[in-house]
Amino acid sequence: MFCTKCGKEIKGNNKFCAYCGAEILPDIEPSADIQESYPETEPNREVSSGRSGLKIAVALLIIVFILLIVFGVFFAIKMLSDKNPEKPAEAIEENGAETFEADTTDAEGRLDEYVDEAAAEESDSEIVQYEVVADIAEDADEKTEASEKDEKIIRSNSNDDFGIDEDNSADYKNVLNFSDFGYYESENGIDLFSFYYPKNLYNNVRKDTSITDGNYGENEETILFDGDDGSSLQYIVTNRTDDAELKEAAEYVYNYEEGSLDEATDISPLKFDEERGFFIITGREASDNDKLVYDMLRIDDTHVYQMKVVFPDYENDEDKDRKGYYAECLYRSCGFSNSSKDVRSYEEYLGEN
Repeated sequence: MFCTKCGKEIKGNNKFCAYCGAEILPDIEPSADIQESYPETEPNREVSSGRSGLKIAVALLIIVFILLIVFGVFFAIKMLSDKNPEKPAEAIEENGAETFEADTTDAEGRLDEYVDEAAAEESDSEIVQYEVVADIAEDADEKTEASEKDEKIIRSNSNDDFGIDEDNSADYKNVLNFSDFGYYESENGIDLFSFYYPKNLYNNVRKDTSITDGNYGENEETILFDGDDGSSLQYIVTNRTDDAELKEAAEYVYNYEEGSLDEATDISPLKFDEERGFFIITGREASDNDKLVYDMLRIDDTHVYQMKVVFPDYENDEDKDRKGYYAECLYRSCGFSNSSKDVRSYEEYLGEN
């Protein structure tokens, strides 16, 4: 047993503590009745758990409320700042460009960053535009080079096919021997499209069989010879795409060709029969009066055939005779002319004229 006052152990049945003198009360066991009146029970866990959840909910509401207050204050300050800035931005002009003066170091920093980014974007844009333009120019140059190369190949191949030397000089003494002429017949099987041509007068020849729009319809074949004196010889056959009657179509062709000449003169006036219209006209090129033109055309229900000779004006009577003989040779040897006469020699031409 222990003293209830000083806590010292007391031996025996002493009524008073030997250490502090306090009265020692005997231990009393509770009666069974009392124990039954107050039975031992476990704590109410449901009540305790409910109280803990309530505390957590209250704490969360408090936190949310505090956050709402903080955000509300922040947005209120921001709105007041936007509506009532301490110092408005001032617009100024510097080096011809409009800039803005900010009130704070941060604003100036953001402005500098914006200007730097804009300048970089503009520079990049200029570089891109330059590269695009450069690419376009490069492509155009490549196409031009390719076109010139193709044209050179076409001319070279045509020269070889027609036996034309690119070193030829336009000397009309070279047309006085008809045996030196070459012969061409349509490779596309176009009836009447055949002719003789001088091999020693022109230095270039081109052949075009592409289906393109011409003056009187769609091109079927074009053969063009060029000389170094600006002269040319053209043979063209066009597929008619109009619905006009033969006479109407022929008159249209005649008026068109006559309109392209100055001092136009009919060598063979426009004539018709049931199958064709035909005429030969001469004159000076309207665009260059120093060039003479000998123009022969045949029109039928399906095609327009043309032989056109262009050469510089006569230098003298001898030059006139040579060019006159040359035009006659071309006319008499052309497959779509109305001539039934054979080509004669230059001497015969001079003797009979």
